[in-house]
Amino acid sequence: MCVREVLRFMKKPAIRKWLLIGGTVLIIVLGAVFAVLYRDYSNSHLVTRLGKYRGLTVDAGGKEAEDAVAEAVAAKTRFGRKFDKELEKAVEDAMKVFTAEAEYLEQDMATYLREKYNMTEEEFRSKVERTTREELEISAVLHAIAEKEKITFSDEELDRVMPYLMEAYGYIDETQFAREVDLEQIRDELLLEKVAAYLVTQNTVVNAKTSETE
Repeated sequence: MCVREVLRFMKKPAIRKWLLIGGTVLIIVLGAVFAVLYRDYSNSHLVTRLGKYRGLTVDAGGKEAEDAVAEAVAAKTRFGRKFDKELEKAVEDAMKVFTAEAEYLEQDMATYLREKYNMTEEEFRSKVERTTREELEISAVLHAIAEKEKITFSDEELDRVMPYLMEAYGYIDETQFAREVDLEQIRDELLLEKVAAYLVTQNTVVNAKTSETE
């Protein structure tokens, strides 16, 4: 994995996208999803039948190639009842955060959502659930492909990107960084980035967004 890919991960394209369409709403959703994704560092068990992931022609429609291909594969994949349970938990965890903030501000939920996000409770929950579903589906698919193709993110690869990770997180001391940051969670995120990049090489992607120059 090159430096550009590491920095791309640290800048979280998904978070940048979410900031544009929902701000704090979707940042908190991401936290709830991660709580599910990294419980065991793999959620491939949520996939009941993995969709075709080679030989596709994907119209990215201006998205980054990795995102477009992962979404295309997820759309062809079947998920079981366990997925629905995990999705429900992630959504409820996210909603609890907003409920707590409303209570702190001494507002009922309807008033809080209307004043802060200009949404009804139904609209808000629908946005949270839609975003959470998308992220959970893609994560499960990428984990399933990693297992099938025996793709890993080795200790050697992690060592190579460690300086860039430390810089991104604002650490100087590697021992402190390893103690205070969940390196296995980071390894898993980098693994998913690696699988997504692999998928791009296995498929034809058109109309993709040009990668930013780092």
